[in-house]
Amino acid sequence: MTAPKLRVAHLVSSASGGAAKAAYRLHLSLCNHGVDSHFFACLTSNQWPGVEWLDRSGGVFRRVWRSVEFAGKVILAATGRNRKEIDFQVIPQGYLAGLDAMGFDLVHFHWVDGSVASLSELAGFQTPIMWTLHDMRAFTGGYYYLGSHLTRWLESKGSLPAFDMDDHPLIRAVLAKKRSIYCGKKVAAIAPSRWMEDCVRESGMFPDSCIRRIPYEIPAVPWQEADRAEARRELGLPESGRIILFGADSLSYSRKGGDLLIEALSGIGADLVQGDGEIRVVSFGGGSIPMLEGMPFAYQAFGRISDERRLAALYAAANVFVAPSREDNLPNVVLESLASGTPVVAFDIGGMPDMITDGENGRLVKPFSVEGLREAVLDVVAWPADADMVRKCRDSVKDRFHPDRQREAVLSFYREFLSKGD
Repeated sequence: MTAPKLRVAHLVSSASGGAAKAAYRLHLSLCNHGVDSHFFACLTSNQWPGVEWLDRSGGVFRRVWRSVEFAGKVILAATGRNRKEIDFQVIPQGYLAGLDAMGFDLVHFHWVDGSVASLSELAGFQTPIMWTLHDMRAFTGGYYYLGSHLTRWLESKGSLPAFDMDDHPLIRAVLAKKRSIYCGKKVAAIAPSRWMEDCVRESGMFPDSCIRRIPYEIPAVPWQEADRAEARRELGLPESGRIILFGADSLSYSRKGGDLLIEALSGIGADLVQGDGEIRVVSFGGGSIPMLEGMPFAYQAFGRISDERRLAALYAAANVFVAPSREDNLPNVVLESLASGTPVVAFDIGGMPDMITDGENGRLVKPFSVEGLREAVLDVVAWPADADMVRKCRDSVKDRFHPDRQREAVLSFYREFLSKGD
């Protein structure tokens, strides 16, 4: 007798951004191999096929949630403990009740914020939950990322009293409530990077047996099909010269380190940007970087790119992609650049060492040395842009981050998790 087909729902707050893209790739891979997988979102900026939309119980809830979020940040700022990347999960939104009633074997939470899943709704949710930890909200008192706060806690090796130690009572209350909810539920976590796995295990929020490290996937198409010369012609970029590429969902987002890149590039002298070796800086993502426009090199902003073939061409056109994040998990932009044959420079933080081998497919720089970043960028941008370099970059990701590996690892974890007793 054939076993019933596994029914899985993937949930994101918004069908945009890197986390949603990674979730959607997994969903497509599961669908293509016989899993009854559904992809749900509440907001969108992409027209992805097959996305299903959740309705909430009333339009007023989002406005109330935003007001509470703003008030909470004001309170934290007044006590000197404000951080911008924080999520308050206290106002019910009405999204989850309908999803819980659909009879899925498991609901896979991806980028799910307080505008979609309040603490009270999580407490009442009956379907088994698996989180992919695109950020840290699933195991903190609301912080997306903790910065130096996290570093201090990890360095203490658990001697400090709580994961969100020395913090506001509001954050401690949310953390305590979340911990009590998880204790009474069937819940597990996937960490895409070694760094995130270390963080969630140290938090003690999930049992060790319910945590698994499974990296994202990077499909071969269209990333491994792009050609540098053809890409430059297609995008109207000069056939000669050296191109430095930077991209993020929001170019001004502090955690992505655009300000550090600006400072590093400001030290490039005019003598390095002329002639056949002319340097051009190119960006993609929300907004532009006006401070780059007055520097000795040319600067061009492509804006947001939703067409993956065009984005692959932009990666392939570059000599180096720079990912100067202060804190990051396993960013898609690094995988996409390497799969497109372009080496990457990044600070040696988060999940960057999972993808970048220093001196082979890019450079890892001591955090957060602006001088080191500039030297590494100038080093890599001068590497031969030949077939050997393209092959080396592509080979570094095509097996380790192959869709088959992620899908099989996720399916194995699903079955193991669901087979455990309540």
